[in-house]
Amino acid sequence: MKNRTFIIGAVISSAVMLIILVGCFWTPYAPEQMNPSLKLASASASHPFGCDSFGRDVLSRIMAGGRITLLTAAGTVFIGAGLGIITGAISGYFGGIIDNILMRINDTLLAFPSILLSLVVIALFGTGVLQLVLPLGAAFAPSFARVVRGEFQRCRSLGYVQAAKLYGASNTRILFVHILPNIKSVLISSMLIGFNNAVLAEAALSYLGIGVQPPAPSLGNMLSEAQTYIFKAPMLCIYPGAVLILLILGFGLMGDGFGRGKNAGGRHGGT
Repeated sequence: MKNRTFIIGAVISSAVMLIILVGCFWTPYAPEQMNPSLKLASASASHPFGCDSFGRDVLSRIMAGGRITLLTAAGTVFIGAGLGIITGAISGYFGGIIDNILMRINDTLLAFPSILLSLVVIALFGTGVLQLVLPLGAAFAPSFARVVRGEFQRCRSLGYVQAAKLYGASNTRILFVHILPNIKSVLISSMLIGFNNAVLAEAALSYLGIGVQPPAPSLGNMLSEAQTYIFKAPMLCIYPGAVLILLILGFGLMGDGFGRGKNAGGRHGGT
């Protein structure tokens, strides 16, 4: 509770995510419901955030679009962390030629920007959430692998790992039962930062028109559609932009605060 950075980030993230999670079960209006008579309508009691250029309720679209953004980011982190943990654990624990081979492959993937890799996949297989999650997850994996590799290199010479070897524990058990739980603080911090970056990547791709496709809402494509009316109806940009900024800020503060809190407490080996 003394970690103010983490607490502030958690409060910001929770407030935004609560609105988005409510959208999983209920929205004031159907996100794709159009009403030409309400085109660019200002905020009112029935439409708190107003309506867009097609007369669609902006609040409903933010609630639904935020859900898609969060699901895409969660899938990206799940794939990236899963691949990165396996690669980094094997590379850091065994070292030698295995480490050299895996890290060269890792460096090659790290050289490809996530947006470029997504463009290739979308060009081959078309647009969609799955086509976003897979390349983004693959692009995020090298970063996780680097972090995990460093932690496993540090832990493999510690006493509890050597004791596990003397007791005849298998390498698989040492990797995922003895070492992995003892680096969970580093992993959680990395996943929070990764989630932050994944939200931004999805929004950027949808803004460019190669992510979530209209009429399905996304924070990114809402910003793209609103830019035409930035002077006539600036709130169309401000609302989804503010939600996006708060999500990124919240998870960024949580990741930074969590990492600082664990480092301040010191590192301890497990049994």
